Amino acid sequence: MQIYFLYYGLPEFGIRWSSEACLLIGLILNAGAYLTLIMRAGFLSVRRTELEAGQVLGLSIVQQVRYIVVPHIAKSIYPAMANFFIVILVMGTSIGSLIGVDELTGQAINLSSVNYRWLEYFTVVALMYVVLTFIASVGLALLGRWAFRVKARIF
Repeated sequence: MQIYFLYYGLPEFGIRWSSEACLLIGLILNAGAYLTLIMRAGFLSVRRTELEAGQVLGLSIVQQVRYIVVPHIAKSIYPAMANFFIVILVMGTSIGSLIGVDELTGQAINLSSVNYRWLEYFTVVALMYVVLTFIASVGLALLGRWAFRVKARIF
């Protein structure tokens, strides 16, 4: 909805941006909202008793953040962040084809409208998205296991 409003709604008020700018700003607004909620859930997952234990041990605020809050938040929000990256940033860019941005799906639309070979082009595009998603899933699962000791299943 944000992308549609930026591309089709703002020209009614005299503000005209390119389709790439509307796509980028719309994805940034949408990503910012989702990432804020993911981070909020991570901060709320830190129990007050853990912070009180850090105070009892005599840790400063910076030490509490470094040794208590950040490791806990990183481990708890990593699966949601990885899923967000795959769904929104890899698959969400295909929305740009609806407003004229020539990305993978947009190129398939352009080529198939010239050759009328819709099935072949979109089959190849679907396979490319599956491969991109698989590579991103495996890479993020391995990164999560290595960096945060997250037990992420690949499949």
